[in-house]
Amino acid sequence: MTDPADEVPGTELSAADARILDFLAEHGFDASRIDQLPADDRPRALAIIRQMDVLDRYPVDPPHESIVDATLARIDRHDEQRAAAMRIGATRWRPRIRLADVVGIAALLLVATGVALPMLTQLRAQSLSAVCASNLRSLGGALAHYANENGGAMPAMAGIGGGLFGDSTPVPPTATAPATTPQQAMRQAAERAAMIRALNAVRGGVTVTVIPNWGTFQHSANLALLVSKGYADVHALRCPGCAAGAACFAYRVPAQGARFQLDTPHRMVVVSDANPVIELRRNGQKIDRSVLSSRNHGESGQNLLFCDAAVEWRTSPILTDSPSKVIDNIWLPRGDDGTERADLRVRPKDPNDTFVAQ
Repeated sequence: MTDPADEVPGTELSAADARILDFLAEHGFDASRIDQLPADDRPRALAIIRQMDVLDRYPVDPPHESIVDATLARIDRHDEQRAAAMRIGATRWRPRIRLADVVGIAALLLVATGVALPMLTQLRAQSLSAVCASNLRSLGGALAHYANENGGAMPAMAGIGGGLFGDSTPVPPTATAPATTPQQAMRQAAERAAMIRALNAVRGGVTVTVIPNWGTFQHSANLALLVSKGYADVHALRCPGCAAGAACFAYRVPAQGARFQLDTPHRMVVVSDANPVIELRRNGQKIDRSVLSSRNHGESGQNLLFCDAAVEWRTSPILTDSPSKVIDNIWLPRGDDGTERADLRVRPKDPNDTFVAQ
């Protein structure tokens, strides 16, 4: 914009000339459009058009080629200078890490971790439960094969069958460490069988019996017979979520006087994840509640193998569809008075009572 102080007096346009010149420029200096102007502006508009005609007719020599070349060269130099300035600005720029950026990234990582960790934990738990259920299915097939070749009977260690599954069940409390292999389980079972025979001696016409304590008796050692006889692989007896060296699966305890057979007329639980009440008692911990899930899966639930070879995931140890027609806690045996005992010192009397022990 030109500074008004630099203008030559007498060279500026009047307001009327400026207005008319704008009108003519908008209409391409078409003389036929002059009629659209007010009558007072028409003479002035005609005068401007005549002046424009004079300029058009004024003789002017064509520009020399050197002027065109100089103009184009100046444009090229301007473009090069602009590009060079942009390159210099780009090379001088350096990323700067600010505290706000660090805090923002840390917050995003914390949010991502908070979302991802529960998902990974849940996926891992689901994977462990799936492997556990697969092992139980393999165990169910082994039990069915064993029962088919043994008249429907379930596995029971030699020397224990008469005492463990007979009318009287003397089971001595022991402090034997949990077996880590099927061979160790069989050896411990044989030792306990000898103790049972000794305690079953008849003295004065009275049979000496010992109140069973399922918290100390390794009942799941009977399942090791499936491995020793080639019916199952040793890995089928283990849940991947249980503690190493501990009995991972609980085995159903038959009622007194009942023959333990797989082809029961009712849909009974045969094997399950480890009994948490027994684990607490073995660890010397106080049992303040019995309605809790197996610690194999972090007390989120347990897999159950039924006598029809079906494996189901249950979030509660309470069976509302039990054949005994009562609410049945699979972790506790039911005594003579019809109540379930948390001290684990009774044998089930009702053949329909589901009690599993490891």
